[in-house]
Amino acid sequence: LVEVNIKTGMPNNSTKEGYLEKTGYFNTAYKKRFFRLFEDGKLQYFEDEKSDKANGELDLKNTVMNTVPYENGENHFILEFGKLTTREMRIKAKTQEDLKEWLETLKSHKSNGFRWK
Repeated sequence: LVEVNIKTGMPNNSTKEGYLEKTGYFNTAYKKRFFRLFEDGKLQYFEDEKSDKANGELDLKNTVMNTVPYENGENHFILEFGKLTTREMRIKAKTQEDLKEWLETLKSHKSNGFRWK
């Protein structure tokens, strides 16, 4: 059971949510997923907004965000994570404006240890 904010329709501890496309470690094709960023620094992604079970989760405290592709005019940024080996997930949005909003939200997030390249 998830408590939902009546005004936003988002879970109470969620700070941002929406559709993004991501690549995986093994499957490098972009797949559309519903992402949800939580106050505790967890970034979860789901098959769609109705899914209760997350397909995956990243802890932003152990993640490096590489914004160089975006800053160079490309439509994605990269999240690097992993304890033994560095894995990366490319993230892109439908529009540059959506991507910019996600980047600003992630940059302003208060997760300790979230680093930038």
